[in-house]
Amino acid sequence: MIEELPVDFLNRYAEAFGSYELEELKKGFSEPQPISIRVNNSKAAFKGNIDGAVPWCHQGIYIDERPIFSADPLWHSGVYYVQEAGSMFLSQYLTTEHPKVVVDLCAAPGGKSTLLRDAFDSDTLLVCNEPDAKRARILRENVLRWGADECIVTCSLPDQLKNTGLKADLILVDAPCSGEGMFRKEPNAIQEWSLDNVQMCVSRQRSILESAWDMLEDGGLLIYSTCTLNLEENEGQLRWLKEQYLDAEVVLLDTNVPEGKEKGVYRFAPGHTRSEGFTIFGVRKASAGSSRMQISPKKTPDSSVPPFIKETLGKGASIYEHMDTWYQLSAHGQELLRKLSRIHILLAGVPLGTEKRNDFLPHQGWVCSGRLANKLPYPRRQVDKEEVLGSLKRAPMTPWSKKGYHLLEYKGFPICIVKNIGSRVNTLFPKEWAIFNQNITASDIPDTFKLFRNT
Repeated sequence: MIEELPVDFLNRYAEAFGSYELEELKKGFSEPQPISIRVNNSKAAFKGNIDGAVPWCHQGIYIDERPIFSADPLWHSGVYYVQEAGSMFLSQYLTTEHPKVVVDLCAAPGGKSTLLRDAFDSDTLLVCNEPDAKRARILRENVLRWGADECIVTCSLPDQLKNTGLKADLILVDAPCSGEGMFRKEPNAIQEWSLDNVQMCVSRQRSILESAWDMLEDGGLLIYSTCTLNLEENEGQLRWLKEQYLDAEVVLLDTNVPEGKEKGVYRFAPGHTRSEGFTIFGVRKASAGSSRMQISPKKTPDSSVPPFIKETLGKGASIYEHMDTWYQLSAHGQELLRKLSRIHILLAGVPLGTEKRNDFLPHQGWVCSGRLANKLPYPRRQVDKEEVLGSLKRAPMTPWSKKGYHLLEYKGFPICIVKNIGSRVNTLFPKEWAIFNQNITASDIPDTFKLFRNT
């Protein structure tokens, strides 16, 4: 694969970092790809195998081999996310932050969005935006699976989002880039790379950064990252930011991760770190008095909320209805949602379900919610590998004696809701999430459970 790398890339890398660093990168590219996952704090915890821990992220775990993740019920229920280890370094910027509103501006497929959601308390509102419609649908699915508590998923160009007047205390720009750090993981990135593409990415990134800076509150934190290695898309963008915005203060971290050519730029590269290629830096907008967006929370009249929800979640649950589906989202989130009225919204809070005649059909989003799943008022039914795989394939299940809705659990983790009507059992697991590969059997379910303990 090394021989296939673009000559221009190799020459530019040697010029920027030296021939020794180029040889180290080549060695790294020739090594096996590391495999890592990140545990969902709201659902489980890592047992603490020090040898397997990602050193810069407490929830990150290296695993020895790549299983069929789509066969794992714990992956389907959002107990963990398959994420490249270098990108987990984002967590290093979040430990001392207490934002009210966070925006992930280029969020698909959702790895960093789920990390952001995990890092903050439930009173932090997270807006996950993805401009590309197809990728935005993937983002929505991953956010739902992780747990959509206090999350709004949008599909919008950054400047359109800015024009709503949205303000945030923390903004992540995981910028579209030339993808040099993905050469080992995604060989197509080699074919797509060119000098022209690098320059196009630089221009696009600056446009996104301009929108992000306008949306950032005074005193707020802007984090910029790419999965590429060149100077133009990383150190060059930090220099440009400092020239463009004199109130930009570079954030320095206490870390062993190698710095780049600019102070405060942290670089991950095969050969130096157990990761793919990744570069990140943070800048803070100098505080000049509060410009915080004013929000006047409104509340859905309690009389309109279905009795089932009121009895289950209790008063003060901040419920609203949209297109016949009931959602849980704070009053703060609902008011911000009204501010985004002209933006394409794919998800806003935890979808609870829909009323149908005299029945209430619970949504998979409720099952996946880290905060609300334990309030589902249905009997728990523990299932084995064969049964849980059948439910994920939406296959018929053998009825049992007690009719009605049941929450299926595997190894103690909620998987999906089924309805036993006596003659058959209907699964409410989403069709678009179902396992369609009939060659997958129970023997393909990995034993990832051994890595976790319930919290």
